[in-house]
Amino acid sequence: MKQGVEAIMERVIDGILAGIAGRIEEITSQNCFSSEWIEKRRYLKDNRLHVGMLGVISNVCSQLGYLLGPGEKLYMNEKAQPYRQRGREYRSLKPDFTLWEGSALEGIIEYETMNSSDYRIITRDLKRYSVSTKHGLVEIRQPMFWLIITTLPNKEIKKKDRWFTWSYDGHLSGEERENVFRNPYEYYYSKWLPEFRKIEKGFTSITQLYLANLTEDNGLRLEYPIRRRYTINWGKN
Repeated sequence: MKQGVEAIMERVIDGILAGIAGRIEEITSQNCFSSEWIEKRRYLKDNRLHVGMLGVISNVCSQLGYLLGPGEKLYMNEKAQPYRQRGREYRSLKPDFTLWEGSALEGIIEYETMNSSDYRIITRDLKRYSVSTKHGLVEIRQPMFWLIITTLPNKEIKKKDRWFTWSYDGHLSGEERENVFRNPYEYYYSKWLPEFRKIEKGFTSITQLYLANLTEDNGLRLEYPIRRRYTINWGKN
């Protein structure tokens, strides 16, 4: 039986993800959301999916009693090596949400739509976690949890619905791009999970790392460090 902080954080994450799944199901029944939003490119063009999910996450976390800092900029300590992305160096991060209890930073949540759920999960999201939790943040206690929620359909995507997806150094093309869209979920999670396990073995942090995916077939599922499903009844879309 798990003890201490790890068990407590699992219950916290369980509450957040169950709340998100429940809220999505609720607004889907009101025709304000649909599984199509996470399958088709057109819902990315006006940021409908991203804005809608940020609203869901904000609603759930507020109801759980957290104070939210949406888009709040955090700075890494001077000892931290800057992380690089697309040729630029960064010493700060701006998560989608910081979750506070009073003056204490309890958690960080990052939400990624389909066109951001690619190799950047490794080069950006995972790198931010490893650098900032290894060396600490300026004048802020380390968060207790760090949750990344991706959006990847567990099915083949038709050509008209495909979005831009990135490799380590640019847009994917050719055969590898075809491989991605045969099943985006299976393709990327086979790449990501080994990298998450490497981080786990590389150093110890008080900040528990979690990875979950939103998909059209089974709703929301925690994928790392354990697997747990939060079913969403999509109804008639």
